[in-house]
Amino acid sequence: MADSRAAARSAPPRGGEPDDAQVLRSTQLLLAALAMGVLIFGGIALFVAPVQTPLAPVAFGLDPLALAAVLVTLTTAPLAFVLPPRLIEAARERDPAGRAQAFRASRVLAGALCEGPALLWGIALLLSGNAWFLAPLGSLALLILCLVPTRDAYESATGRRLSGT
Repeated sequence: MADSRAAARSAPPRGGEPDDAQVLRSTQLLLAALAMGVLIFGGIALFVAPVQTPLAPVAFGLDPLALAAVLVTLTTAPLAFVLPPRLIEAARERDPAGRAQAFRASRVLAGALCEGPALLWGIALLLSGNAWFLAPLGSLALLILCLVPTRDAYESATGRRLSGT
């Protein structure tokens, strides 16, 4: 009898759903991978840049690509912190598995919204050779790392307690 209880506790969830610890861990790994990709690309861009003659500044001392990177950053980075809470709130009425999936999707979406402009800053660095473009790239990578969920954040957003340590 005790063996069957232990087997039931260690059995994977029915229907192929990942358990809460798997959802949390995979979300953490996905966001870490997004940030690492941005940082590695920035490092490579720093050593390769410039690939061509820098573009002439058009406004605020910025070339067209840097100006585009500023505009993209100013529009997408705030969305990374506005959209996820709305997704989680919209999922409050769903079943626990649906809330867990909404939590993961909201965090990955927010990370992707920061990754895009960060990679654009890397491209701007490649084309212009301006090393200061690493500052917004690094800042966006840090924003992605800020999205890596903790156990408490996961439990609060999903209403589910993680078992174990």
